Amino acid sequence: ATGQPMMAQSLLLGHLARFHPFGSVADVGCGGGNWLYAARGLGATRLAGFDLVPVPDEALAIDRELITITDLTQPMEGQARYDLAISTEVAEHVGPEHADTFIANVCGFSDIVLFSAALPYQGGIHHVNEQWVEYWNRKFRARDFVCFDIFREPFWNDTRIPYFYRQNCLLYVRARWVSALQARGLQPTIEPRSLVHPELLLQAVNRARPKGERAFLRDGEADVGGY
Repeated sequence: ATGQPMMAQSLLLGHLARFHPFGSVADVGCGGGNWLYAARGLGATRLAGFDLVPVPDEALAIDRELITITDLTQPMEGQARYDLAISTEVAEHVGPEHADTFIANVCGFSDIVLFSAALPYQGGIHHVNEQWVEYWNRKFRARDFVCFDIFREPFWNDTRIPYFYRQNCLLYVRARWVSALQARGLQPTIEPRSLVHPELLLQAVNRARPKGERAFLRDGEADVGGY
């Protein structure tokens, strides 16, 4: 497989590994496997990706044999278990009628889930279910998962990471794991709140302006709000 080191994924996974070392990782909605590539760089040896459609060879970061093409909106039977499951910026592509099944599939791979999904007005191709954090938190809570908000504060201003990861990434942990993570210095966030990153605000406002008045790049370079 081809691929370059994935800076954003490596930073976020490296932070998580301080509290939850992982040797096996499943990525639901993996695309070309960037997260899995980063996980392998951090020592993970058992990797599996799942997605609806294959990506071209030039977009692959891992061996194609590690990726299973399957319908993520249908219940997945007989899932193998992993130290960590990942699903980032994928759930918004799943229609609301399939959202519960999608989350159940993700939770079926691991008791520890790194999750993010696009907020309303974030924008993107085939975003059919952009929702606030509270919406997804309710679905995880229904499956006995508790949120640990461990990424947003330390990485909020780290421009090496795309703003949507800094804004949306949360850790969800099955309830029986909560005390173990607390012993490692983390505290759960029972009701995580949606946070809109300044970069998304500028992007959304800019889209609403007449074409001749758009100033997103200029405003972003001006370090609005000190971020």
